[in-house]
Amino acid sequence: MTNALSSIFTVNSAPAARLSIQTQPSATATAGAAFGQQPVVRIEDQFGNLMSLDNSTVVTVSRGLGSSVLQGTVSRGAVNGLVTFTNLSYNVAETINLSFSSGSLTGTASSNVVVSAAAASRLTIQTQPPSNATAGVIFAPQPVVRIEDQFGNLRSSDNSTVITASRSAGAGVLQGSTNVMAINGMVTFTNLSHTVATNITIAFSSGSLAGATSSVVMVSPAAASRLTVKTQPSASATAGVVFAQQPVLRIEDSFGNLVTNDSSTVSRWFGSKTSSAICGPATAARLLPPRGRRAAERSRGL
Repeated sequence: MTNALSSIFTVNSAPAARLSIQTQPSATATAGAAFGQQPVVRIEDQFGNLMSLDNSTVVTVSRGLGSSVLQGTVSRGAVNGLVTFTNLSYNVAETINLSFSSGSLTGTASSNVVVSAAAASRLTIQTQPPSNATAGVIFAPQPVVRIEDQFGNLRSSDNSTVITASRSAGAGVLQGSTNVMAINGMVTFTNLSHTVATNITIAFSSGSLAGATSSVVMVSPAAASRLTVKTQPSASATAGVVFAQQPVLRIEDSFGNLVTNDSSTVSRWFGSKTSSAICGPATAARLLPPRGRRAAERSRGL
């Protein structure tokens, strides 16, 4: 039997039914940078045929896995059944995928994209130092600083950046190990303290990175340790006459801070009885020269 051939005829696509991905987005990306490989989506019928005559369907892409908003032009129209995205990016360092949709068509999702942090840009404080501290005592808690990109992503691969801590507001020099290297993008200080009783803040810096400043730390004096003379008595005096300039003592801790909360310590003076501290200083009101004092005692029958 002799075979026969028909004339040529065209088989058109069935109605549009679904979306499929022709080109996947890049498997890896950097926060804030357009994906190196942008996705291309096909509009197909139920049999997988490209709807090549479709120049009107709009496909929208959104973040599927992940936590933030996909950046770029997220809605694009078809050209000959293909939708090509050109400037998609993502600002959060995490693993995401992309979800494509268009009206009643069956949507599709991309493979995963691992987004890494961008270049280091700034320092932020994860753990603040305490609001109250004692002079010479290591702060609890110690500050912890993050190295971040411009979008706030932790530079978790950073194990080399050195951060310096210094006293900002206040007076005196911050004590302890003030230069610490990052581990996984975090810098944890371990033994910072301050020996001056004052309100301070701590500044954190590292090269060209934008620095950060802590909240206020109120440093109180340590325990009372010594007496110092704030006001010397008169250089000359007359027997029996109260010194024109009476002495004033400071009650200090071991770092020279005035123990301002001391209103109970009693100091004994040569040639007088006793004097109590008032917020740190102790003042003798009526000291006499020794000879004049003995004469005054005899006149009172003492």
